[in-house]
Amino acid sequence: MHVKWQSYAGHTVEKRLHWGRPRPYICPMKWRELIERQILKAKAEGQLDDLKGAGKPLPPAGHGDASEEAGFRIMAEAGALPKEVELRKALKSHAEFMQTLTDPEERKAAMAEFARLQQELNIQEEARKRYYSSRD
Repeated sequence: MHVKWQSYAGHTVEKRLHWGRPRPYICPMKWRELIERQILKAKAEGQLDDLKGAGKPLPPAGHGDASEEAGFRIMAEAGALPKEVELRKALKSHAEFMQTLTDPEERKAAMAEFARLQQELNIQEEARKRYYSSRD
Protein backbone atom coordinates (compact mmCIF):
# COMPACT_ATOMS: atom_id res chain seq x y z
CA MET A 1 0.00 0.00 0.00
CA HIS A 2 1.37 3.44 -0.97
CA VAL A 3 0.53 6.85 0.53
CA LYS A 4 1.25 10.23 -1.14
CA TRP A 5 1.36 13.71 0.42
CA GLN A 6 3.13 17.07 0.10
CA SER A 7 6.27 17.43 2.17
CA TYR A 8 7.38 20.59 3.98
CA ALA A 9 9.65 21.48 1.03
CA GLY A 10 6.83 21.19 -1.50
CA HIS A 11 7.86 17.81 -2.93
CA THR A 12 5.42 15.00 -3.41
CA VAL A 13 6.41 12.19 -1.09
CA GLU A 14 5.38 8.61 -1.54
CA LYS A 15 5.79 6.07 1.22
CA ARG A 16 5.09 2.44 1.22
CA LEU A 17 3.31 1.34 4.36
CA HIS A 18 4.94 -1.61 6.02
CA TRP A 19 2.72 -3.63 8.31
CA GLY A 20 0.39 -0.69 8.74
CA ARG A 21 3.17 1.74 9.70
CA PRO A 22 5.11 4.11 7.47
CA ARG A 23 8.75 3.31 6.88
CA PRO A 24 11.32 5.82 8.07
CA TYR A 25 11.41 8.78 5.69
CA ILE A 26 14.78 9.46 4.11
CA CYS A 27 15.18 13.06 3.01
CA PRO A 28 15.99 13.16 -0.73
CA MET A 29 18.18 16.26 -0.37
CA LYS A 30 20.79 17.21 2.15
CA TRP A 31 20.14 19.90 4.75
CA ARG A 32 22.67 22.25 3.18
CA GLU A 33 20.90 22.01 -0.17
CA LEU A 34 17.55 22.67 1.50
CA ILE A 35 18.91 25.72 3.31
CA GLU A 36 20.53 27.07 0.14
CA ARG A 37 17.29 26.60 -1.77
CA GLN A 38 15.30 28.44 0.92
CA ILE A 39 17.81 31.33 0.94
CA LEU A 40 17.70 31.65 -2.85
CA LYS A 41 13.90 31.59 -2.77
CA ALA A 42 13.81 34.31 -0.09
CA LYS A 43 16.28 36.45 -2.09
CA ALA A 44 14.21 36.07 -5.25
CA GLU A 45 11.06 37.13 -3.37
CA GLY A 46 12.87 40.13 -1.85
CA GLN A 47 12.48 38.95 1.74
CA LEU A 48 16.16 39.58 2.46
CA ASP A 49 16.17 43.19 1.22
CA ASP A 50 16.63 46.01 3.74
CA LEU A 51 17.70 43.79 6.62
CA LYS A 52 19.27 45.41 9.67
CA GLY A 53 23.04 45.38 9.25
CA ALA A 54 22.98 44.46 5.55
CA GLY A 55 26.36 44.98 3.91
CA LYS A 56 28.15 45.31 7.25
CA PRO A 57 30.57 42.76 8.73
CA LEU A 58 29.19 40.30 11.23
CA PRO A 59 29.84 41.04 14.90
CA PRO A 60 32.68 39.06 16.46
CA ALA A 61 31.67 35.62 17.60
CA GLY A 62 31.59 35.16 21.33
CA HIS A 63 33.58 32.46 23.03
CA GLY A 64 31.39 31.94 26.07
CA ASP A 65 28.30 29.94 26.85
CA ALA A 66 25.54 30.51 24.29
CA SER A 67 22.86 30.99 26.95
CA GLU A 68 24.96 33.62 28.74
CA GLU A 69 25.65 35.43 25.49
CA ALA A 70 21.95 35.41 24.67
CA GLY A 71 21.29 36.88 28.11
CA PHE A 72 23.89 39.62 27.56
CA ARG A 73 22.40 40.39 24.14
CA ILE A 74 18.90 40.69 25.61
CA MET A 75 20.23 42.92 28.39
CA ALA A 76 22.00 45.14 25.86
CA GLU A 77 18.88 45.45 23.70
CA ALA A 78 16.85 46.37 26.79
CA GLY A 79 19.39 48.99 27.81
CA ALA A 80 20.52 47.14 30.93
CA LEU A 81 24.26 46.78 31.30
CA PRO A 82 26.35 44.51 33.52
CA LYS A 83 27.97 46.27 36.47
CA GLU A 84 31.46 45.92 34.95
CA VAL A 85 30.42 47.73 31.77
CA GLU A 86 28.80 50.53 33.77
CA LEU A 87 31.96 50.91 35.87
CA ARG A 88 34.20 51.03 32.79
CA LYS A 89 32.02 53.77 31.31
CA ALA A 90 32.11 55.68 34.59
CA LEU A 91 35.91 55.37 34.75
CA LYS A 92 36.30 56.66 31.21
CA SER A 93 34.05 59.67 31.78
CA HIS A 94 35.68 60.38 35.16
CA ALA A 95 39.16 60.29 33.57
CA GLU A 96 38.00 62.82 30.98
CA PHE A 97 36.54 64.96 33.76
CA MET A 98 39.83 64.85 35.70
CA GLN A 99 41.67 66.24 32.66
CA THR A 100 39.64 69.45 32.97
CA LEU A 101 40.39 70.05 36.66
CA THR A 102 42.98 72.65 37.63
CA ASP A 103 42.42 73.04 41.38
CA PRO A 104 44.69 70.64 43.33
CA GLU A 105 42.04 69.92 46.00
CA GLU A 106 39.35 69.10 43.41
CA ARG A 107 41.86 66.99 41.51
CA LYS A 108 42.77 65.08 44.69
CA ALA A 109 39.09 64.37 45.44
CA ALA A 110 38.50 63.30 41.83
CA MET A 111 41.51 60.96 41.98
CA ALA A 112 40.13 59.38 45.17
CA GLU A 113 36.79 58.80 43.43
CA PHE A 114 38.61 57.37 40.40
CA ALA A 115 40.53 54.97 42.67
CA ARG A 116 37.28 53.91 44.34
CA LEU A 117 35.67 53.18 40.95
CA GLN A 118 38.77 51.28 39.84
CA GLN A 119 38.72 49.18 43.02
CA GLU A 120 35.03 48.41 42.55
CA LEU A 121 35.70 47.33 38.96
CA ASN A 122 38.53 45.05 40.12
CA ILE A 123 36.23 43.47 42.71
CA GLN A 124 33.56 42.84 40.05
CA GLU A 125 36.10 41.31 37.65
CA GLU A 126 37.53 39.08 40.37
CA ALA A 127 34.04 37.90 41.34
CA ARG A 128 33.28 37.06 37.70
CA LYS A 129 36.56 35.14 37.34
CA ARG A 130 35.88 33.16 40.51
CA TYR A 131 32.35 32.38 39.35
CA TYR A 132 33.52 31.06 35.97
CA SER A 133 36.45 29.12 37.40
CA SER A 134 34.16 27.41 39.93
CA ARG A 135 31.87 26.24 37.11
CA ASP A 136 34.63 24.29 35.34
